[in-house]
This record gives sequence, structure tokens and C-alpha cells, in this order.
Amino acid sequence: MDDWISDPEELRRITAEQDVKGEWWQIPESELDNISLASSYLDALGTRFYLPALLVAVLRGMKYGHYAALVRWLTPPKNEPDCALYDYFVEKFSKLTAGQREACVAVLRYVAAQDNPKDPWTKQEIKVLLAHEYWLPSAKPERQPS
Repeated sequence: MDDWISDPEELRRITAEQDVKGEWWQIPESELDNISLASSYLDALGTRFYLPALLVAVLRGMKYGHYAALVRWLTPPKNEPDCALYDYFVEKFSKLTAGQREACVAVLRYVAAQDNPKDPWTKQEIKVLLAHEYWLPSAKPERQPS
């Protein structure tokens, strides 16, 4: 899809040839450099595959590109009636377990606790993100009926 390929068969062939094979911990860090863009194309299984690698990369290096991508990726749209974007977000994260969601929250809290004078915005972004109903501990990651 990144190359504007509309033929589903051609897209499957390219994906099979070019996607990372193996386990999430085998994903080269260089593959995560474009995860911010790529994450919008991932389905639930792709999200579950790439997300732990990004979480670990953030914890290892606190590179702005990685944690900024993580914050953007984990920021849900508003849960409003007739909001297909929220439904899409929930679907993309539907394969995560409660423990995996808790790990996401823990890494976000860790990032927010770091002092980075070159990045004064991330703490506020994470505060807003973690207050979203999707990431609250008692939340059920479902769309509210309209």
C-alpha cells in the first residue's frame, strides 16, 4: 500500500517477500525507523508483532523517533458515535492481551518520567493519551454503542 499498489495479489506477493520474517525480537532496529508510517497499514496481528520490538527499542535507547512513533501509534482517536477511526484503532489493538496493554502503559509512563529539555511536549501528550478511556486499567477495549 505504501507504493500505491491496488492489486491485492501483487500486494500480498510484495508483502510476503519484503516483510520481516521470524520473531518480534529479531526485527532489526532499522526496520522500526519507519514504523510511524507503517503502523497505519498494520492489522491486529501486525500490530502485535511489531509493537513489542518498538517498546524494547524505546527502552534501550530513548531515541526521539522511536518514542514519538510509539506515542502517535498508541494515541486513540476520540470514541464518538459514528467514528470509524476509533473502531479501526480498537481492531488494530484487538490481539493484545491485558498484560500487553499494561506493558504499553508502563513504557509510556517510563518515557513520561524522563527529563528531556529538547522535547517538552511528550510528557503532556502521554498524560492525555493515558487518560483516554482505552488505556485506563478498567477499560474494555470496545466501541461504545451510539
